[in-house]
Amino acid sequence: MATTSFNSHQDGMKHASKEQVLSLLDSDTESENIQNLLSNIIEAKCNIAGSAEVIKRFNQIGNQKKDIKIPIEYISLIGFDEKQLILSFNEEGTDDLAFTATGIYSFSTDFLDILFHMSKFSGYCFKMNETDLLRENLEYLLDNTTGRTKQYRFINGIGKNEDDMYLRAITSEQYRNYDNNIVLYLALVSMHNYSKSMATKVYIEKAYITDSSLDLTLKLDEKIKLNSDFSIEVGINITNSEIREGAVLFEFIYTINDNNGMKSTAIGDNVVKIQHNNRFETVHSKMAKLLDLKIYTDGIIDGINVANLATKLDENVLFSIFNKFSRSKALEKATKSKLEQLHKDEIASNTLNIIELFDKLEKLNTSVDDKTYLQKKFNDFITKGFK
Repeated sequence: MATTSFNSHQDGMKHASKEQVLSLLDSDTESENIQNLLSNIIEAKCNIAGSAEVIKRFNQIGNQKKDIKIPIEYISLIGFDEKQLILSFNEEGTDDLAFTATGIYSFSTDFLDILFHMSKFSGYCFKMNETDLLRENLEYLLDNTTGRTKQYRFINGIGKNEDDMYLRAITSEQYRNYDNNIVLYLALVSMHNYSKSMATKVYIEKAYITDSSLDLTLKLDEKIKLNSDFSIEVGINITNSEIREGAVLFEFIYTINDNNGMKSTAIGDNVVKIQHNNRFETVHSKMAKLLDLKIYTDGIIDGINVANLATKLDENVLFSIFNKFSRSKALEKATKSKLEQLHKDEIASNTLNIIELFDKLEKLNTSVDDKTYLQKKFNDFITKGFK
C-alpha cells in the first residue's frame, strides 16, 4: 500500500491556499459537521509553512477505502498469498461472486483470531508448511458458521495493482471514523488559528501518511532560550489510526537543542484526545484546548533541570536507561538489537549527556512507532529522572 513522508529539511515549505485546505473535506454530512466546528480559514493562505506539500502528498496516497458490513455466510476461502488469506465475497442473498480480496498487514491474523481464535494455529501451519491442514479447517468453519457479521475495511490498489482489492482490517461498527483527511483538516485549521491569535509562525516539521494512519508534527517557528547552552522548540504531534479503536491524539512535543548542534525530541502530555465515538460538539470543545499550548510550554520549561542536561551520564544511569528499553514489550526486536549495540559502544566512554544520547537514538533507523516510544521515554527521563 502507498505511504508518503515529509521532512521540513528536505521538502518544500510553501503555504497551502484556503481552497487546498477545504479540499481535504468530502461533501458528506460528517465533513460538513467538521467544517462547522472551527473558525474556518478566511485568509487566502494557511499560515502553516509546509502545508501545501503535505496536502499534495496526502492526495498522492490515492487508495480508495470502503467499510462494508458482511455476514460470514457470504465469505469463502480462495487460497493463500504467502501468509495472507485470499477471500471471496458473494452478492448478498445469492451464490454469485461479487469480488475477491487479499489480506494485507495484520488482517489475516486478526481475521483468524477474531472469528475463530485460530491465529496461533495458523502460525504453526505456515511455519510447518501445513497449509492444506489450515485450508481444511478454515473452509469447514466458514461453511458451518452463521450469524456473525463484521465490518471490513477494503482498499483498492493503485498503479499496476489498480484492479486489485485488498483487505486492510476488521473495523469497529461502534465509532465514527475520524479519517486522516478530517484529522489533517482539524490540525491545519486549528494551528492556523493559533498562529493568528498568538502572532507566531508555525511550520510542519515532519509527516508520515499511509492509507489508514497519520503521524504529523507541527512546530512553532521560534527557539526559546533555557540558558546560554540550551534552547527549546515546542509544538504539537498529531497521530491517528483509522482502523484501531483508539483515539486521535494531539500531544505536546518539544525539541531541546544545544550549542553543538545536538538535539533531542520528547513527546509529553496529551493536549487534545478525540475518541472515535466522540460527538462533534465534544470535538469542538476539545479542540479549543490547543489555545492552552503556552501553558504546556511554560510547564515543561519550569520542569526541566537545565543543569542535568549537561551532566555526563555515568555507567549506572546508562544501564538504567537501556535496561528499560530491553524490557519494553513495545519495541521491535530489531530496534532492541540496535539499542543494545549502541549501549556497548557508548558505555565504555561515559562521555554522553542526555541530549547527546537521545540525539543518537533519534538517528537510529527504526519504525515510526518505535521512534515515538523513544521520544516519550526521553520526556519521562527529563521530567521524572532515571529511576
